[in-house]
Amino acid sequence: MRPGIFIVVAFFAGIFSIINGNRAKKMSSEAAHSIDWYGIQLRVLQKESQQFLQAVMAHKKETEIEKQFRDTRAAYKKLELFAAYFDPATATALSGWNNITLDDTAAMRRETIQVISHIEHLKNATDSLVSTDAQLFDAMTMEMGKVKDFEANENGVADTKEALAGVKAIWLFYQDKLNGHLSEQTRELFMEAERMLDTTKGFNDNSRIKFVVQYVDPLVVNISQTKTALKIGEQSRKEN
Repeated sequence: MRPGIFIVVAFFAGIFSIINGNRAKKMSSEAAHSIDWYGIQLRVLQKESQQFLQAVMAHKKETEIEKQFRDTRAAYKKLELFAAYFDPATATALSGWNNITLDDTAAMRRETIQVISHIEHLKNATDSLVSTDAQLFDAMTMEMGKVKDFEANENGVADTKEALAGVKAIWLFYQDKLNGHLSEQTRELFMEAERMLDTTKGFNDNSRIKFVVQYVDPLVVNISQTKTALKIGEQSRKEN
């Protein structure tokens, strides 16, 4: 290799190394695990959306198409806390895809192709995604706020279940650093909320209020307490 070319290659390799080094320093191991989890869930979402498109294109039975639609939406809702925080415009577009027109195959095909393009946009942004602990806790809190506004019907219950599963997955990366009481109490709240959702077809006004008061609000408090206990806000201020 000629000396000039070697110097240029070495220069850009050094720059790349510095960027990656700085990126690694910005993320805790918990945040890095969270990003890895997000990448895995995105691949699941890509797979489900492609299978939905295939079901539509193959003119499968309506029951099969509806099931694949629900599976695709469930995969999205599980990672929505990331999408809504880091890419709100794309998240809004994906969240709005909450029903399908079974009697219009062409419309379903167009909508699904558009959804797949949004998912691809999320995937392309993943490689450059750098997240701090503070951002992840903000994302969890924001998603818990969104849960309160989900629809009360059967679809809303399914959305709530998957959104909570996503928040729980990220919170679990931090649980080992907590004292036993806060960790155990938060895990129990998640499990009790899951049990209620498993036995609920749809919310009425009273059951929705009960769910929010008994589970959503206490989980928001515990997520905040987790952030405080781990001094995550203090770390962010020091970095600034």
